[in-house]
Formats: sequence, structure tokens, C-alpha cells
Amino acid sequence: LKVFNEIYKEYKTKIDFIVIVEDNQLEVRNFLQEKKYLFPVCYSLSPQPFKFEPQDKSFRSLIVSRKGRIVMDNYEPINWDSKEIREILNGLTR
Repeated sequence: LKVFNEIYKEYKTKIDFIVIVEDNQLEVRNFLQEKKYLFPVCYSLSPQPFKFEPQDKSFRSLIVSRKGRIVMDNYEPINWDSKEIREILNGLTR
């Protein structure tokens, strides 16, 4: 999340970031404050009407274009500061 926070700070005026969590709001807020993370978080207040992730995974990373095309859909940890991710993000800001 530290690297994700740095990418957020760099691209926040160019790209909309949406982080959705199902965890306890107070715990998440305390964690974000403790770590000094700045990215916004949306809290799921009701069960998802669809299966958001496989049961054995705790996260899902999506990059979606302004036209709604899924550019990246990943259930594995990713390096947000990698050349590949930066190329995707830079391509979306053109």
C-alpha cells in the first residue's frame, strides 16, 4: 500500500482512484491515518450483488479506462511502481 499511496500522490489529478473495502470502517480509517495514506476509500455497506473476488483471494486490482474498458484485471499482488503499470497509467492520461 505504501507504493500504491505514492502512485496515488503522483497521478491523483490525472486519474480517479477508487478503493473499495468491506472491512470495518473505523479499523480502516485508523490504519490509513496511522500509515499516513492519502488515497480515498469507499466502504461497501451491503453485500455485493455479484461475486467480486474468489473466496481464496483478499483483493482485486482493476484499471478501467474512461470509456469503461477493463485495461487490467488482476487477483495477484502487483507492483504499482512497475514500468508496465506506469505505461498503462500514462497511456490513460493522454
